[in-house]
Amino acid sequence: MLHFRFSKITLVVVFALAVSFAQTYSQFGLFTGEKVQSLSCDDTFLFVGTDKGFYRSNANSPDWKKIISGNCRSVSVGDSLITACCDSGIYVSYESAATMEKVFSFAKNETPQAVAAWESFIWVGTNNGVYFIDPADKTCDTLLDSTNVNKLFVVDTFFFVGTQDGFYYTTPGDSQWEDLVDDVPFTALGGNDTMVVAAGDSGIWSATKKDGMWFALPMDAFPSDSLPTAIISDEQDCFVATDNNGMYWFDNKVSQFHHVNFPSPGIVSAMAIFNNQLFLGTAAGALWTINLNNVPVKMPESKPAPFAKEGIFVSGNLKGVVLHFQWPGKERLSIAIVDCKGRIVYRGLAENESNKAIVAIPGKFSAGTYAVTLTGKSRTVSGKIVLHAE
Repeated sequence: MLHFRFSKITLVVVFALAVSFAQTYSQFGLFTGEKVQSLSCDDTFLFVGTDKGFYRSNANSPDWKKIISGNCRSVSVGDSLITACCDSGIYVSYESAATMEKVFSFAKNETPQAVAAWESFIWVGTNNGVYFIDPADKTCDTLLDSTNVNKLFVVDTFFFVGTQDGFYYTTPGDSQWEDLVDDVPFTALGGNDTMVVAAGDSGIWSATKKDGMWFALPMDAFPSDSLPTAIISDEQDCFVATDNNGMYWFDNKVSQFHHVNFPSPGIVSAMAIFNNQLFLGTAAGALWTINLNNVPVKMPESKPAPFAKEGIFVSGNLKGVVLHFQWPGKERLSIAIVDCKGRIVYRGLAENESNKAIVAIPGKFSAGTYAVTLTGKSRTVSGKIVLHAE
């Protein structure tokens, strides 16, 4: 029998009384009757895409100017250009976006949904594929077709896409797309130079690079929520917004999610970080800002009892696994096992009658890595197991 020890991730979801936000959040803009859909920034300006237009403001002091009218679904800032997709058009600026030039238009049945500026070129994700646009000669090449692309993200020379079918990446000039998680939709991407976070119906996954290849592992799961946006700060602190259960912050130092207090009932629909400030745009048109060091989290009313030193263990083979765990208190727990492609291969319940419990999960497992999540009323513990071929 093989033995594996879980790494522990605790998801704190505690609903506390509202507190004053006067000394934490500040409103940086209000787009009445509009939905904030995308945020980006350069060294001076903040750029906002709403369902009514593309706006620009000095990032240190709000002075909003509308640059383009139309449904602006995505904006992106690269090393040498700023780009946006509004209605069916792709717009670009090589300076500060005081004006934007339309460099390409898609047909009516092709909707540009995400853009990524890279060097002097533009990547565009649509409801039907991924395209590569050279704004200098206004040409467009197809890189991936027949795929509904929700989000794009660029790290160095690696290009990531979140689609309705999975989470993938490639490099320029390479026609081969590598799958990180497939067969599940991904609606949000964010990251920095060393880590990319993808969020979707299967939960939150983090991708890191090793020996020139990227690998994704599950961070946590929100089984009842879709996740409209995610981003990481320079310190790799991950912020995730859901459309049903608020916003979360992942504290990388302790590998733990915290539920974030937020001053507006509106859904957080876009995020950006500038000069240690977190900007949050909502579906109700409000734009809020807060210092990254002052993000208020909802603290538990009392500290939960710690897990026993032995932790949680799993023994198993391809014919099944046995879960050994210690759980303070008597309650019914839910168990979920997800494979490396994000597919749920087991979901069940366990009755925790005492401090220690053993649950046998028979089944036909394939060799590979699996994420296992154990959820109770006030906590979630997740980890991974690896099953080897016999």
